[in-house]
Order: sequence, then C-alpha cells, then structure tokens
Amino acid sequence: MDNDVFPSESRDSTSTVLSVSGLSKSFFGIEVLKDVSLHLNIEDRSSAAAIISAGEHLVHVQVCGNDRGAPGGDQTDWTGILEALDTVGYEGPLNIESFTSHNASIAIAASIWRPLAESQDRLAQDGLAFLRSITPPRTATPLPQGDHR
Repeated sequence: MDNDVFPSESRDSTSTVLSVSGLSKSFFGIEVLKDVSLHLNIEDRSSAAAIISAGEHLVHVQVCGNDRGAPGGDQTDWTGILEALDTVGYEGPLNIESFTSHNASIAIAASIWRPLAESQDRLAQDGLAFLRSITPPRTATPLPQGDHR
C-alpha cells in the first residue's frame, strides 16, 4: 500500500481515517461511530484499542455478533469492549444491528447466507438480554427543567 494514503502510524480504523483526512484526534467537532461487530472484528486488530483510540469523539456504537447475529453467542470480547467504552467515558446506548435472511436485498448486501435468528425481533431480543446480563443497570439522568431534547 502507498504510505501516502495509509500512513505507517495508522494502527486502527480511527487513526487511519484521521490520517487520511489530515485531521488530528484533537480536531474539534469530529465524531466517530464504531460498529462493534463484523467491522471492528475484521478491520482492527483490537476492538477495544480502536474504541480507546476514538476516545471522547465516540458518539454512537452499533453492536451485533461477529457473524452479524445476536451479541453474546459469538467470539467477540464483550468484556474488553465494555471496559474500553468505560475507559473513554461512553455513556450512550449500545444499538443492536439486526439482520435477517428473510429480506433478500439485506441478506445479499450484508452477506447473510444462513438464518441468524427466527426473526430480526428475536435477534434483537436475544442481543438485548445478553447485553443486560453483562452490564450494570443504569439510571436515567433527568433532564433539567425546561430542556425538551
């Protein structure tokens, strides 16, 4: 690969994006989405390190199993991922990315070649049950009076 395009200091997906775009991690206003599933599994050597690299810029996290199935029945290091999210102070939701082989266009686009669950709803329910089993309960912070986000 041409080092002008992919600098040697790029160690994970966040560093690569910032290097290619000419930005530094301290650039004000940059926001990072991490897809903790298939993408971090194949694009980064360590999902946890990629999350830590994104740091305070992490604003959205999508999750599913490394095979696009429900989180939990896969080989993803969920403990390491949750520890990394705690390290960077991420307090947002873990958004379950639900796929099904029942929708041909989605199945082809996402390379789904076998049933992952009996339905997308079942996949999401199973994933949510797993995530709740490994995360401590959180209490919602009430919005200040008059703040209607």
